[in-house]
Amino acid sequence: MSKKVKRPLKERFMSYVDKKSKHECWPWLGGKGNGTVIYGRFQVDRKSKLAHGVAYKIFKGEKPKGLTIDHICNNGLCVNPNHLRLLTLRENILRGNSVTAICARKTECIRGHKYTPENTKIKKARYGKQRLCRVCSGKYDKKYYLQNKWRWKIYEARRDAKKCQT
Repeated sequence: MSKKVKRPLKERFMSYVDKKSKHECWPWLGGKGNGTVIYGRFQVDRKSKLAHGVAYKIFKGEKPKGLTIDHICNNGLCVNPNHLRLLTLRENILRGNSVTAICARKTECIRGHKYTPENTKIKKARYGKQRLCRVCSGKYDKKYYLQNKWRWKIYEARRDAKKCQT
């Protein structure tokens, strides 16, 4: 019975890569993930790993903890080590095209007021933090109060009644 010879990791990995010049993307031809962003997948020691992570390890070494690998070319299937760099998770997310990244890049509110330290209010929201324009939120707060003044009066009357009972 013949024993199967195990090929070196780099040789096995490169058999799934369409290698072009060092400046072009190297598309991954192997297995792919099924998430919202498609990344290549590669088996290492019977574990499925991200192909660009394996490429980084082969060509540049271990990835330090706390950093993520970013595709400079914005092609999730590219495994060219010259197109991969290390960023913090925050930098990587803000560099993308998600709703979080788009909102973080905005410099003014929807009514044209600049987001300056003096004009920006950070509010704790259900899903994290929310950046608000002080001018707009002040106008909204006043409008809401004027429209619902009667509710505040009922609330204050009930509160005062409870204080009297104790």
